[in-house]
Formats: sequence, structure tokens, C-alpha cells
Amino acid sequence: MGRYLCWMAPRPDDGLREDRRVLIAAAYRTSWRRVSQAGGAPATYRSYADRVAHDLKEYTPARPEVTLAGAGQDGGGPGPGRDRGHRRSAPGISGRSAASR
Repeated sequence: MGRYLCWMAPRPDDGLREDRRVLIAAAYRTSWRRVSQAGGAPATYRSYADRVAHDLKEYTPARPEVTLAGAGQDGGGPGPGRDRGHRRSAPGISGRSAASR
């Protein structure tokens, strides 16, 4: 389902005024072409789209205010240019063949 939603998300017209998340939910119920042709959620799916919009407002957590603390600017973390070399290579990408291990 995730792949389908990611495929479908950019397809409704960019000029539509509704919340993109609501448009994608309506397109999942019908099709992205119908959503684009109707200029938003089609009338038959309007109550569903309104319910999705309400639930998004009700259940989407508030975004915390971003501060520089913890963003790597004050020594609170690695931050840009301070990666501390904690990278590991993925298994099997060491450059050696399986026979030499």
C-alpha cells in the first residue's frame, strides 16, 4: 500500500487548493484522475474527505519548536562536519570477495 500511495501522491494536479493529504486519501478511494478532474474530492467522496480532514486536525501532533540546542550547533551532537567517524560499512561491501573471508 505504501508504494501505491507514494506512486499516486504526485499525480493529482498541483493547482488543487485542498490539503494534499486529503486529496491523496480521496484518490485512494476513487482515482487520482477523478480527483484532478473534479478539482478536489469528488462529491460522492466529499463526506469521506471531510472526515479525513477533521481527523488530521484532531490527531496530528503539534510540531515542537526547533531550537539550536540538539541541532549540532552548540556541541550538543555531532552536527555538520563533526561526524566522529561512527560509520559502519554494510555487510558484504568490504571490498573482499566471499572466498577470501
